[in-house]
Amino acid sequence: MKRIGLVGCGDWGKQILKCLTELGCEVTVVARSEQSQENARAFGATTIISSTTDLEGVDGIVIATATETHFDLIQELLVYDIPIFVEKPVTASLEQTAVLKSTANGKVFVMDKYRYHPAIRVLAQLVDNRTYGKLMSLKTTRNGWRVPKGPVNFIWDLAPHELSIVLTICGHIPELRYKTIEQLDETPVACIAIFGNEPSVICEMNKGSSSKFREVRVNFADALAIWNTDEEDKIRILTLAELSEKSSPGKILQIAKENPLTLELLAFLAFLDGGIEPQSNLTDALLIAQRISALA
Repeated sequence: MKRIGLVGCGDWGKQILKCLTELGCEVTVVARSEQSQENARAFGATTIISSTTDLEGVDGIVIATATETHFDLIQELLVYDIPIFVEKPVTASLEQTAVLKSTANGKVFVMDKYRYHPAIRVLAQLVDNRTYGKLMSLKTTRNGWRVPKGPVNFIWDLAPHELSIVLTICGHIPELRYKTIEQLDETPVACIAIFGNEPSVICEMNKGSSSKFREVRVNFADALAIWNTDEEDKIRILTLAELSEKSSPGKILQIAKENPLTLELLAFLAFLDGGIEPQSNLTDALLIAQRISALA
């Protein structure tokens, strides 16, 4: 049984706690606010403490606090000399991410859940296998309503998801070629970014949509492969001939219904047992931060 320290137990932290307990872990939760402590009790914490200085006897640490706190927390927690799994983005600063890359690589890993998403992994396999020919372009679209409060703007908040998808499917993230950003009172509320050529990558993020929606569209030489939240458990493959017929559904690839959060936590636990590193290390985090810094 693994003993995990969880720092933060807010809306997302309580979901992490639930997954960890379901995976059989003993979880010591660092929770300062009354609400976080209530969440920790409700979702199965073994122990609840109020300070990271009291975090003892754990095999690994998960950080699920606000992004602006990550850098200082990681600096505090490195003293334990055990692996740290931190929610994306590792920081909202290129400079801070570069500092961590030079001082903590191999010790800190990033929870980029879309790198574990079954649909994204299948799309990456189609690219690797050239199943439908050469990769021509990739487009990610994400629509939502609320702009997050706090000092971290929505591009730093959401672009790590988009770019981790690009990294997983393409194996790299091309340099930024073009961007357009909508702003209200100097606050970004929508963004379109185009990266590279051959393949080109388009990432579109919009706030103010009446419903949440995500789509990943992969353009191969011989077909389109499309996954979106309207069809969570399938990827639709469409050739030009099929796109010319109204009634053709194309080829359907069924996708396993697995929770990406559970999958990434399983990867972290396996690493603690001597397995391979989780998907996103600080080298990957620095590349993502470089691309966001050019964009934001």
